[in-house]
Amino acid sequence: CLSAPREMFTMTGMSLGTNSVGLRAPTSRASTRPPRVTVCGVHPANQTAERRANGTALGDTRRPRGKSSLLLFLDSADKREWDTYFPTGVFYGITTNPTILKRDGVPCEIESLRQLAEDAFGCGAQELLMQAWGSTAEEMAEIGYELASIDPRINIKCPLTKTGIEAAQMLQQQHVDLTLTACYATHQALTASSLGASYLAPYLGRMNDNGRDGMQNIINMHKIMRATSASTRVMVASIRSADDMALLAAEGLDVFTFSPAVAQQLFTDPLTEAAAAQFEADASLG
Repeated sequence: CLSAPREMFTMTGMSLGTNSVGLRAPTSRASTRPPRVTVCGVHPANQTAERRANGTALGDTRRPRGKSSLLLFLDSADKREWDTYFPTGVFYGITTNPTILKRDGVPCEIESLRQLAEDAFGCGAQELLMQAWGSTAEEMAEIGYELASIDPRINIKCPLTKTGIEAAQMLQQQHVDLTLTACYATHQALTASSLGASYLAPYLGRMNDNGRDGMQNIINMHKIMRATSASTRVMVASIRSADDMALLAAEGLDVFTFSPAVAQQLFTDPLTEAAAAQFEADASLG
């Protein structure tokens, strides 16, 4: 059995013990890693879920979110893009993975990601998704736990491979918030529901590119979550247009992660621009 017993990790000083398969998170930076603290009597493992329900982040001074369940995440590790879109108040969080890090020139290393997290929360992100890596479940879980230990608002992504699922199970037993990513098939929703991940991330555009009906598959994943009373939410990824998001939102999907190029579409429409220009012209007449 590859599930990790509770004694696998020791919170004191963030150093970690070993389990029956020898899994141990790195301890070389234990003296510099900030401890995960209890806030208002809430265990760190439950803080992200509670903030997600309440719509507020640790230390967030903005007004609580309204009744809308919609969560929008920006696919970017570029602070310039964060500075462009987070002041709108539209975005809830930030999503990264090794490919996004490479694209945006951020080293896929713990110390670089520690700084990235500090910057992300400083710009207003309420949740940050970071992806674990490793050739074995144990290695992936070690990296995932070290990333999660940076801040309780970090959600760890694992791919929907057998290795990734085993790593996710180890991390879940240590109360790490999880996203199962690289989802291409409807049946993978069963895995996410059974495991109890926070999010399942299907790739809409890439499914369509490979001849699959991405829209219908994702709608069916959402139905599976509702039918199984799962706490897992479907986070639609690989989005090519804001119109696709609107169509899926009409079907009940309410978590989306997308690129800055798609984000720009949320704030532009030629008719709206023309109307706004007319308002300004009329206002200038006094």
